[in-house]
Amino acid sequence: MPTLKFVALLSALITSLVFSTYSIGDQKGVYRWTDDQGNQHYSDKPPKDTESDFIKTATGRKTESTPQDENANSEAEQAQAAPTSMEVVPEKDPTVCKQAKGNLQALSGRPRVRIKEANGEYRYLSEEEKETQRELARKNIEVHCN
Repeated sequence: MPTLKFVALLSALITSLVFSTYSIGDQKGVYRWTDDQGNQHYSDKPPKDTESDFIKTATGRKTESTPQDENANSEAEQAQAAPTSMEVVPEKDPTVCKQAKGNLQALSGRPRVRIKEANGEYRYLSEEEKETQRELARKNIEVHCN
């Protein structure tokens, strides 16, 4: 049977681990906003005079933020400006890679490609639809293959 000292020590250890992992005010994430041209930008600091979403990196949830005051950032912080945009690249998936390569081969080698509709009926793809599917397969190959 565990002693009282052991139980107290174990409780203290668990408590310290919980609070060190979820410290208050230490949110990790990025700010996301869209500029006047419609381009999305990401940064670890909120933009000035623009509304942005704060995206917590651990959970993927977002919170609204208000524009920052121009004087809030010091000259030193402005000199160390963060990149203006980031791209999130998914992990490589061999299953998706193999499927995309097979789809591209099937779409490129055959004059007529038939698909099954949601209602169970079959129909042939038009040339425009085949080109759209080929482009989708190329993008999946670029992302998921080595």
